[in-house]
Amino acid sequence: MAFSYGFFDAKNLDRIYTAQNFNDYLSSLICNGIHDNYGQCFEITASVNGLSVTIGTGKAWINGHYFINDSPYVLDLSRYAEQALSKYVIIGICCNTGDNFREISITVEPGAGADAPEIPSFFETPTETYLTLAAVYLPAGVAALSSDNIVDYRDDASKCGYVKCILGKCGVTELQAAFSELESSLSMLEMQLNSLSETVDTFINSGGGGGGGDCNCGPKLDALEDRIAALEDFAAKGGFVGPGPAPGPGPGTGGDGPNVWFGTAIYGTIATMDYVAAAIYGVRAVMGVLQTLNEYTMEED
Repeated sequence: MAFSYGFFDAKNLDRIYTAQNFNDYLSSLICNGIHDNYGQCFEITASVNGLSVTIGTGKAWINGHYFINDSPYVLDLSRYAEQALSKYVIIGICCNTGDNFREISITVEPGAGADAPEIPSFFETPTETYLTLAAVYLPAGVAALSSDNIVDYRDDASKCGYVKCILGKCGVTELQAAFSELESSLSMLEMQLNSLSETVDTFINSGGGGGGGDCNCGPKLDALEDRIAALEDFAAKGGFVGPGPAPGPGPGTGGDGPNVWFGTAIYGTIATMDYVAAAIYGVRAVMGVLQTLNEYTMEED
């Protein structure tokens, strides 16, 4: 078993570190990928004429090594095109740590020609690591390229991806997924709130909140409450309807027949009206909540 550690000041060269030690340190802080805030992020575009593509400026990290392209780079793909068969070529960034290389460069891997060609892949080794930027389709006999020929892989984390974990491998991807889910939920809630706001506006504008409109629900509720109050007052005074002697001191006691029967009917009606009144109060409470919500929504807008 062997242990390694760093970094410490040297005394008489007793602490010596290599570039690989520093790269190992950086690779634990910065994940492989391209920066989304530098230049053109290695965007690949088709040239106006011919079979060339242009690779935009960008910065990438591979296993603690950095790679920068500070000016557009034109890559000629004409030598990969065939007259009889179609094919794909992939374009990527290769970090080669082999003793005879120790460099990062733009590289191209052609696929096999076929009537229905497949997209090739880079083959990684212990010393070679790749970021695949794009695949370019070269139809048989192609004379010029367009954006339709280019498949962009920069956002594909399995092939390239962006540097998203500057603070280390600490589950940033999972956090981003959670934030995306939360953002989606908030968007749905906002849609529901907007829908409710529209419903409230329609209800109020139609008279549900006591305002104008064809519904005019507020005054109708007022009238219904007035009728209940009048009926209760009438019953309390021993009121009756129909023929019979004058009412006595209590409800339905002013005589026989219709008076007693109707007084009883009135109280039965009042009991029913109590439930109606309770329902009215409930409706008014809901109307108040809707009115408050509508005013709050208008203030937020």
